[in-house]
Order: sequence, then C-alpha cells, then structure tokens
Amino acid sequence: MRKPVALYLALLISPFLMAQNIGVGTTDPHARFHIKGNADTSQLIIDASPAQSNSHPLIRLRNAAGADLINIHSDNPDNTFMGLNAGRLNNATMGGLYNTFFGALAGISNTTGYSLTAIGRGALYSNTTGGENTAIGPSALYYNTTGFYNTATGRGALYQNTTANDNTATGFKALFSNTTGAGNTANGSQALVSNITGYNNTGIGSASLNRNTTGSENTGVGPSTLYYNTTGYQNTAAGRGGLYQNTIGYDNTAIGFKSLFSNTTGYQNTALGSLSLVSSTTGWYNTAIGFKSLEYNTTGATNTAVGAFSMEYNTVGHSNTAIGLKSLFSNSSGNANTAIGHLALGDNTANGNTALGFNTLFGNSSGIENAATGASALLYNKTGNYNTAMGTNALYYNFSGSGNTAIGWSAGVSLNNGALSNATAIGFNAIVDASNKVRIGNSSVTVIEGQVPFTNPSDGRFKTNITEDVKGLAFITKLRPVIYNFQAGKYNNFINGKSIAMTAANTDYSTIEAMRQSGFIAQEVELAATQAGYNFNGIGKPSGANGTYNLSYSQFVVPLVKAVQEQQAIIEEQNKKIEMLFEELKRVKENKR
Repeated sequence: MRKPVALYLALLISPFLMAQNIGVGTTDPHARFHIKGNADTSQLIIDASPAQSNSHPLIRLRNAAGADLINIHSDNPDNTFMGLNAGRLNNATMGGLYNTFFGALAGISNTTGYSLTAIGRGALYSNTTGGENTAIGPSALYYNTTGFYNTATGRGALYQNTTANDNTATGFKALFSNTTGAGNTANGSQALVSNITGYNNTGIGSASLNRNTTGSENTGVGPSTLYYNTTGYQNTAAGRGGLYQNTIGYDNTAIGFKSLFSNTTGYQNTALGSLSLVSSTTGWYNTAIGFKSLEYNTTGATNTAVGAFSMEYNTVGHSNTAIGLKSLFSNSSGNANTAIGHLALGDNTANGNTALGFNTLFGNSSGIENAATGASALLYNKTGNYNTAMGTNALYYNFSGSGNTAIGWSAGVSLNNGALSNATAIGFNAIVDASNKVRIGNSSVTVIEGQVPFTNPSDGRFKTNITEDVKGLAFITKLRPVIYNFQAGKYNNFINGKSIAMTAANTDYSTIEAMRQSGFIAQEVELAATQAGYNFNGIGKPSGANGTYNLSYSQFVVPLVKAVQEQQAIIEEQNKKIEMLFEELKRVKENKR
C-alpha cells in the first residue's frame, strides 16, 4: 500500500532524520532522497500550481549559497526549457510554441516566437517574436529579435543578427556581426564574421569572407577565401586563399589554391587552377585556367591564359591570349600577343605576335608583330620583326631577320643566313639564302608553272635616270651556253648546312639531278659582264660564305635585244656597202663593153 506523499515530506523535514538518507521503494538509499521503482508507473510527479509562470520554474537546482544553477520548466506540452532563466518570458498562449531551450539564458527574451531551438548559454538570448530559428552554441543568434529561418551552430554564430532572415551559420563566430543581411550561409570558424548587411553570401571554410561587411552574392569555399572582401559583390572563390585580398573587386571567379590571392580591386577576372592569377591586384577581364597560369600578373588586363604555367611571368602585359602548357611563359609586359600551343611564344616579352603550334616563336624575346603557324615555326626568332611563317619548322632558323615570309614544311632561310630581310620561301623545304629574294619550291622542283607569264611592273611614269648603256654583242658574245646536270642534293646541303635537322632526309633528287638542263654558269656570266663593263642585274651574287650564285634568265632578254639591234645595224651597214659594191661592179662591166 502506498504511503501518502505528505508522510514522506514530513519525514524529510524531521530533525531526527535530517542526517539520514531517505529511500522510497528501497531500504538502502544511496542519496539523500532515493526513489526505486517497483512497477511500470511514473516514479516522480510534480503538479504545478494553476498560477505557475515561467518566472518561477517548476524545478530549481541551486548551489550551497542558494543561487539558481539550473531551471527546468515548461509552459506547454510542446515547449521544453532547461537552464537558468531559459525561456523565462515565453508566452505559449500567445503563440510561443514548439520551442526548445537548453542552457542558461537560452531564449530568455522570447515571447511569441515559435519553432525555436536554442542550445547553449545565451543562445537566442534577445529573440522575441522571430520564429523557425535554430541556435546551437553559446551566444549563437544572441541579438536576434524578429529574424526568421536562421540557423546558427557554434559559439557566437550569427551573434549580432537582429531582424535578418534565411541565414545559416556553422562555426565559431560565423556571421558574428551580421545584423540585417539575409540569405547568407557561413560554414567554418569566423566565416563571414564581419558581415553586417551583405546578403546571399556563402562562406564555407575557416575565415572565409572574414571581412565582408556589405558585399553581397559572394561565394567563398575554402579556408580564408575572399578573406578581406568588404563590399565586393558577385565574387566566387573555391580553394584555400582564393581571392584572399579582394576588397571591392566584383564579378571575379577564383577556383584553386590561392587563385587570385592578391586581387584587391580588379574585377571580372576568372582564375581556375592552383596559384592562377595569384599576384594580380587591380587587373581586370583576365582569364587564367591552369596551374600557375598568369601567376605573377599584377595590373595586366584583358589577358587569357589556358594551360599550366601559361603566361606565368606576365606582370603588366595586356590583351594577350595564351593557350597551351607554358605558352607566353616569360612574357612580362608584352601586349596583344596570341600564343596557342605548348611553349608557343615561351620567351616572348614583345608585342603583337601570333603563334599557333607547338614551340612556335618559342625563342622570341623582343621581336614584334610576327605570325607563326605550325610546330616550331619561327622557333629561334629573337629580335626579328614582321615575319610570317606557316608550316612546321617554317623560318626555323630566322634569328633577327625581319619582314620574311615562309610557307611550307621547313620553308625558311638558310642556317647560315638567319638575319635576312624581306626574303620569301614558298613550298616544301624551300630555302631562301638572300635578302629581298623569293624562292619558290625546294631544289628538287622540276617545273614552276603558271597559266600566264610572270610580269614585272614597267610603267614609264615611275622610271627615272633612264640611259641606254646596255651592253649587247660585247656581253653576249662572251657568254658560253652549256648543257649540264645540277647536283640538287649537294646544293640543298650547302645552303642549309649539312647537319640541319629539318632537311628532308627522304627528299628524292634523282629526277632533277638526271635532267639535262641548258643555261649558263653564273660565275662565267659575271666575268663576261665585268669584261664588257656591264652592270648586269641578271646575276644574283652570294650574300656570304654560304651564299650561292643565281641567274635571272629573263634579264638576258635586254642585252639580247641590244645585241640584235647592234647586229642589225651592222647588217644594214654591210648591206649598204654590198649595194655600193654591186653598183661599182655594174659600172665596171658597162665600161668594158
């Protein structure tokens, strides 16, 4: 039979029993008051007074001095409050329902706010009517009053938030300073810690968006991403230290370790890859994709670099495009260059060059406005300007020559003439060996064909210093026409250098070398012109030790015409003399009669 509760309470206050442990359902109590259940029923029930309020908790645990330590109470079956003064002002009858407060001062100011969860000392301390908030950690959402749909996990998370909605903060002091900024997500210790009114920001990682105050619609994923951003907006950083020093720059995207690390005010940059655009400060419209792409860029703008180490050393150069591993690798201040291909324009520091293909214009340092298409085209050009090379290895050995054009596989200048100017080589392995010269085809070409003859400009309106001192018979009669075979392979090796790597090893010279050709020997033509005192422009003389002679056979027309004219004058003079002799002979015959 149960004993009345009053009897036990009387026993508790009995002076005789004050030094004894009291047991209910046990004869061996282990505490001052020990209840041991012996049936499937509630073991302790405390009925509150109808006048019971949250100001006077149902259960109070106190210290030896009588000060409250823990309060346990509730004003509705849907509310649970545990902690010193937790939920003290909650008004369930006016709508303060579905609230759970654990911790000293948790939810202490709440009146009609609903669906609240506060765990930790001072969590949701100032909340009055705000609803659907979750605060886990000491002082989490401490100053929130009317804000809705906020979630704060960690000591001081969303500490100063007052009326803002839809924020999520996870980590020590995450979104600590936020007051009215809405729609923010902070995950990590001190993530978005300084944000005040900025909205729709996402900071994931320790100290991400740490200094952001009013900047909005930023995303930082990784420790210290967008760390110094204050008012910059619509930035995206993923990777430790991405956009670390950005302050007011906007519309930047940085993905990778320390990508766009030093950017402060630069805007609309895109960096994808570890250390890409890491040094850029104020540059804008830059795009860097690849490990260390545009790594040292500071103020250079409107550059595009795609590939590991592409444009790595660019600092202030602008309007460059580099696609490929180490393309435009050494460029620092060069502008308006385009390099597509592994190591294209790798050593370039100049302006206006275009390189398309592996190693194209790799050695170019200060040459400007060159264009190269094909693997290793203009590979060794350093200071030459205005060159055009199209084809693998085209103008391979041009070093400092300018204004040259080569079209075709290995077409270019000879190995020993890397400083030619205005030289043109067209065709497979076509090699030009002198400035202001055009070479069509290599030394195995047997026919150069066209539907109409080759013509020269010959308008008298543009000819000056005209004389008629053309040598005719005096020059022509000294020429020795010959028939010969030409050693094309030997010639090719001579002008290229015997060890040149690009020489077409499998080039077939048999047809051209077997062909019997008619012509002159250039050295003999030179001697004949000298002996005749004739400055004949049909002879191409060697430009150096490895240069060769050549002849322009079309130029022989002029002295040949002159020779015919001189011969015709002789014939006419002779005809006159013959007529005179005939007349004389006629008179002699008539006299004899």
